Amino acid sequence: MAEQIAQLLEDRFQLPQARMLVILRRTLIFFAGVVFILVATLLVAFDSLFVRFNSIARLQEGDIAPRNIVAPNDTNYVSEILTARTQEAARNAVAPVFDAPDPNIARQQTQLAQQILDFVENVRADIYGTPEQRSRDLGAISALSLNDDTRQTILQLDDETWRSASEEILNVLARMMRLEIRPGQEQNIRFQLDNQVNARFILRERNVIVDMVDDLILPNTFQNIEGTGAAQDSAAASVSPQPRAFTARQIIVREGEKIDALMYEALVHMNLLSTEESLLPSIVRAAVASTLTM
Repeated sequence: MAEQIAQLLEDRFQLPQARMLVILRRTLIFFAGVVFILVATLLVAFDSLFVRFNSIARLQEGDIAPRNIVAPNDTNYVSEILTARTQEAARNAVAPVFDAPDPNIARQQTQLAQQILDFVENVRADIYGTPEQRSRDLGAISALSLNDDTRQTILQLDDETWRSASEEILNVLARMMRLEIRPGQEQNIRFQLDNQVNARFILRERNVIVDMVDDLILPNTFQNIEGTGAAQDSAAASVSPQPRAFTARQIIVREGEKIDALMYEALVHMNLLSTEESLLPSIVRAAVASTLTM
């Protein structure tokens, strides 16, 4: 066969038959080698190349398992997903870090209270205003929400009682603002106001003091974002890598079950899935092995 082809090439290209025969045989050997490498690579990498036709190998996260998927052998690995979940749980378990009560807020509210008391004193001293007008003036104080009874009591108290009540307002406010008041905890502090008022004041006087201090209480303790973040990072860093272990034939995903991230990770670690990242290295290894064999 080779000699006949060599004869035809000799007649066409006017080359010696012996030389053409050598070239032809070398060419045939080369192509035979190429075919051998391709076939051998195909055989060695068969599982990697054709695993995508397996219904299990083509599964993705969120798919429904068509049947029970079991571990092919005993497997141990560190689960990045389980580790991340444990770290997140550790971060969430850290209590927020709060700064100490801000004295500037207490000082600000005390100054505001003094300004309000000075204004109230002026309203009380207004001999030309009618009771209704003076009551409306007290109701115009934007920092307070005084009801009608409280405004009437303020206007009816004698001067000595009002001076004592004014001093008590400043004292109670100062004591309360020294406490740690976090945002959302103002109501808890206000429940304590009545117990902070000196017992010498009768009920209607106590109500005036409580009502005025009530509206002046503000949060003075706030979360330290950087400190909280550092504590959370420290808690997450203390979490050890989370291992997972499967024994041979242990069920990874049950038939009809939705594949979540943790299941998908297990399938990848056991090489039960086909990925583009794993396909190319498998082909290269098979090609190298075939070439060396030849």
